This record gives sequence, structure tokens and C-alpha cells, in this order.
Amino acid sequence: MNFQEIKDWWPIIIAALAFAAWLFRLEYRATGNTKGIAENAAEMVKMETRWEKRRAEDEARREKQRAEDMASRQRDWDQMSNTLREMRADIKTLLQRDK
Repeated sequence: MNFQEIKDWWPIIIAALAFAAWLFRLEYRATGNTKGIAENAAEMVKMETRWEKRRAEDEARREKQRAEDMASRQRDWDQMSNTLREMRADIKTLLQRDK
């Protein structure tokens, strides 16, 4: 090959080298992105596990609170019923005295 042939083929050679470099760079980025996706997937699994655990804890806490609220409601209802029963008995007693 003489200098003139190299000079004629020079743009094609440079274009081919640039294309090869671009392909290597693209492959490197794709590999890096694949690793990043795998890491993100693993992190998402951890986050989902934590979320499920917190959700279960919150559900247990809500159930416990509901049970406490129901027990408190029942105590209040019983106390109100007893008070009303006493008031009815007192009213009956007062009405019987007046007769």
C-alpha cells in the first residue's frame, strides 16, 4: 500500500474505528445498566419485605386498638345501663312513696 491508497481509505478506516469504539462504549454502558437494574431489583425486594413487615405490624396494632376500643365501649355501655337501671329504680321508689 502506498501513501495515496492510505490517504484515500483513511476516512473509511477512521469511521470503522470510531464505530467499533462506539460499539464497545455502548456494550460497556449496557453491562453497567444491567448491573444497576439487578441492584435496584434486589433493593426493591428488600423494600417490599420491609413494607410487608410494617403493614403487618400496623394491622396488628389496629386490631389491638380496635379490641381495646370495643372493650372500652362495652364498659361504658354497661356503666350507662347500670346508671339508667338505678335511675329507673329510684323513680319507681319515688312514685311508690307518693301513692
